[in-house]
Amino acid sequence: MTTCMSTSFRTDVRVTERSGPSFGHAYPGRPEQVRRVRADLGAFLRECPIADETILVASELAANAVTHSSSRQPGGQFIVRAAVCPGDCIWVEVEDQGGTWTGHDTRDGRPHGLNIVQAIAGDGNWGIDGDATLGRVAWTRLDWPGHAGVCG
Repeated sequence: MTTCMSTSFRTDVRVTERSGPSFGHAYPGRPEQVRRVRADLGAFLRECPIADETILVASELAANAVTHSSSRQPGGQFIVRAAVCPGDCIWVEVEDQGGTWTGHDTRDGRPHGLNIVQAIAGDGNWGIDGDATLGRVAWTRLDWPGHAGVCG
């Protein structure tokens, strides 16, 4: 099995020779930066067959960082990373600055960002590691068309 990205939170994940281009950028922890994440990933993923799905998922994870974590505080930031394993998958993660999660009532009958991530990525292909003190990394693995489960 191969994997796409390595982080301090996901120590079981290792970079392999199949890894292709990677992306990493820190953004100010403000809501308008989510638009910039979409634009930057769009440029990075130009011809990728799962660019739209990747951008949507990253956008939802970035929106969570600037809405619910300490990244939203003055001077806060969040980091977006992506790695492409051509023919296998794309790994995306958003690292926030932790803090108490200010969530929404999920019983309001409408989908929320993590529901969208779940619908696109599927069971076992996304998660949130870390904690309120050290920060969290929300991650997802999106399989390349025709190669479900190859990367990971």
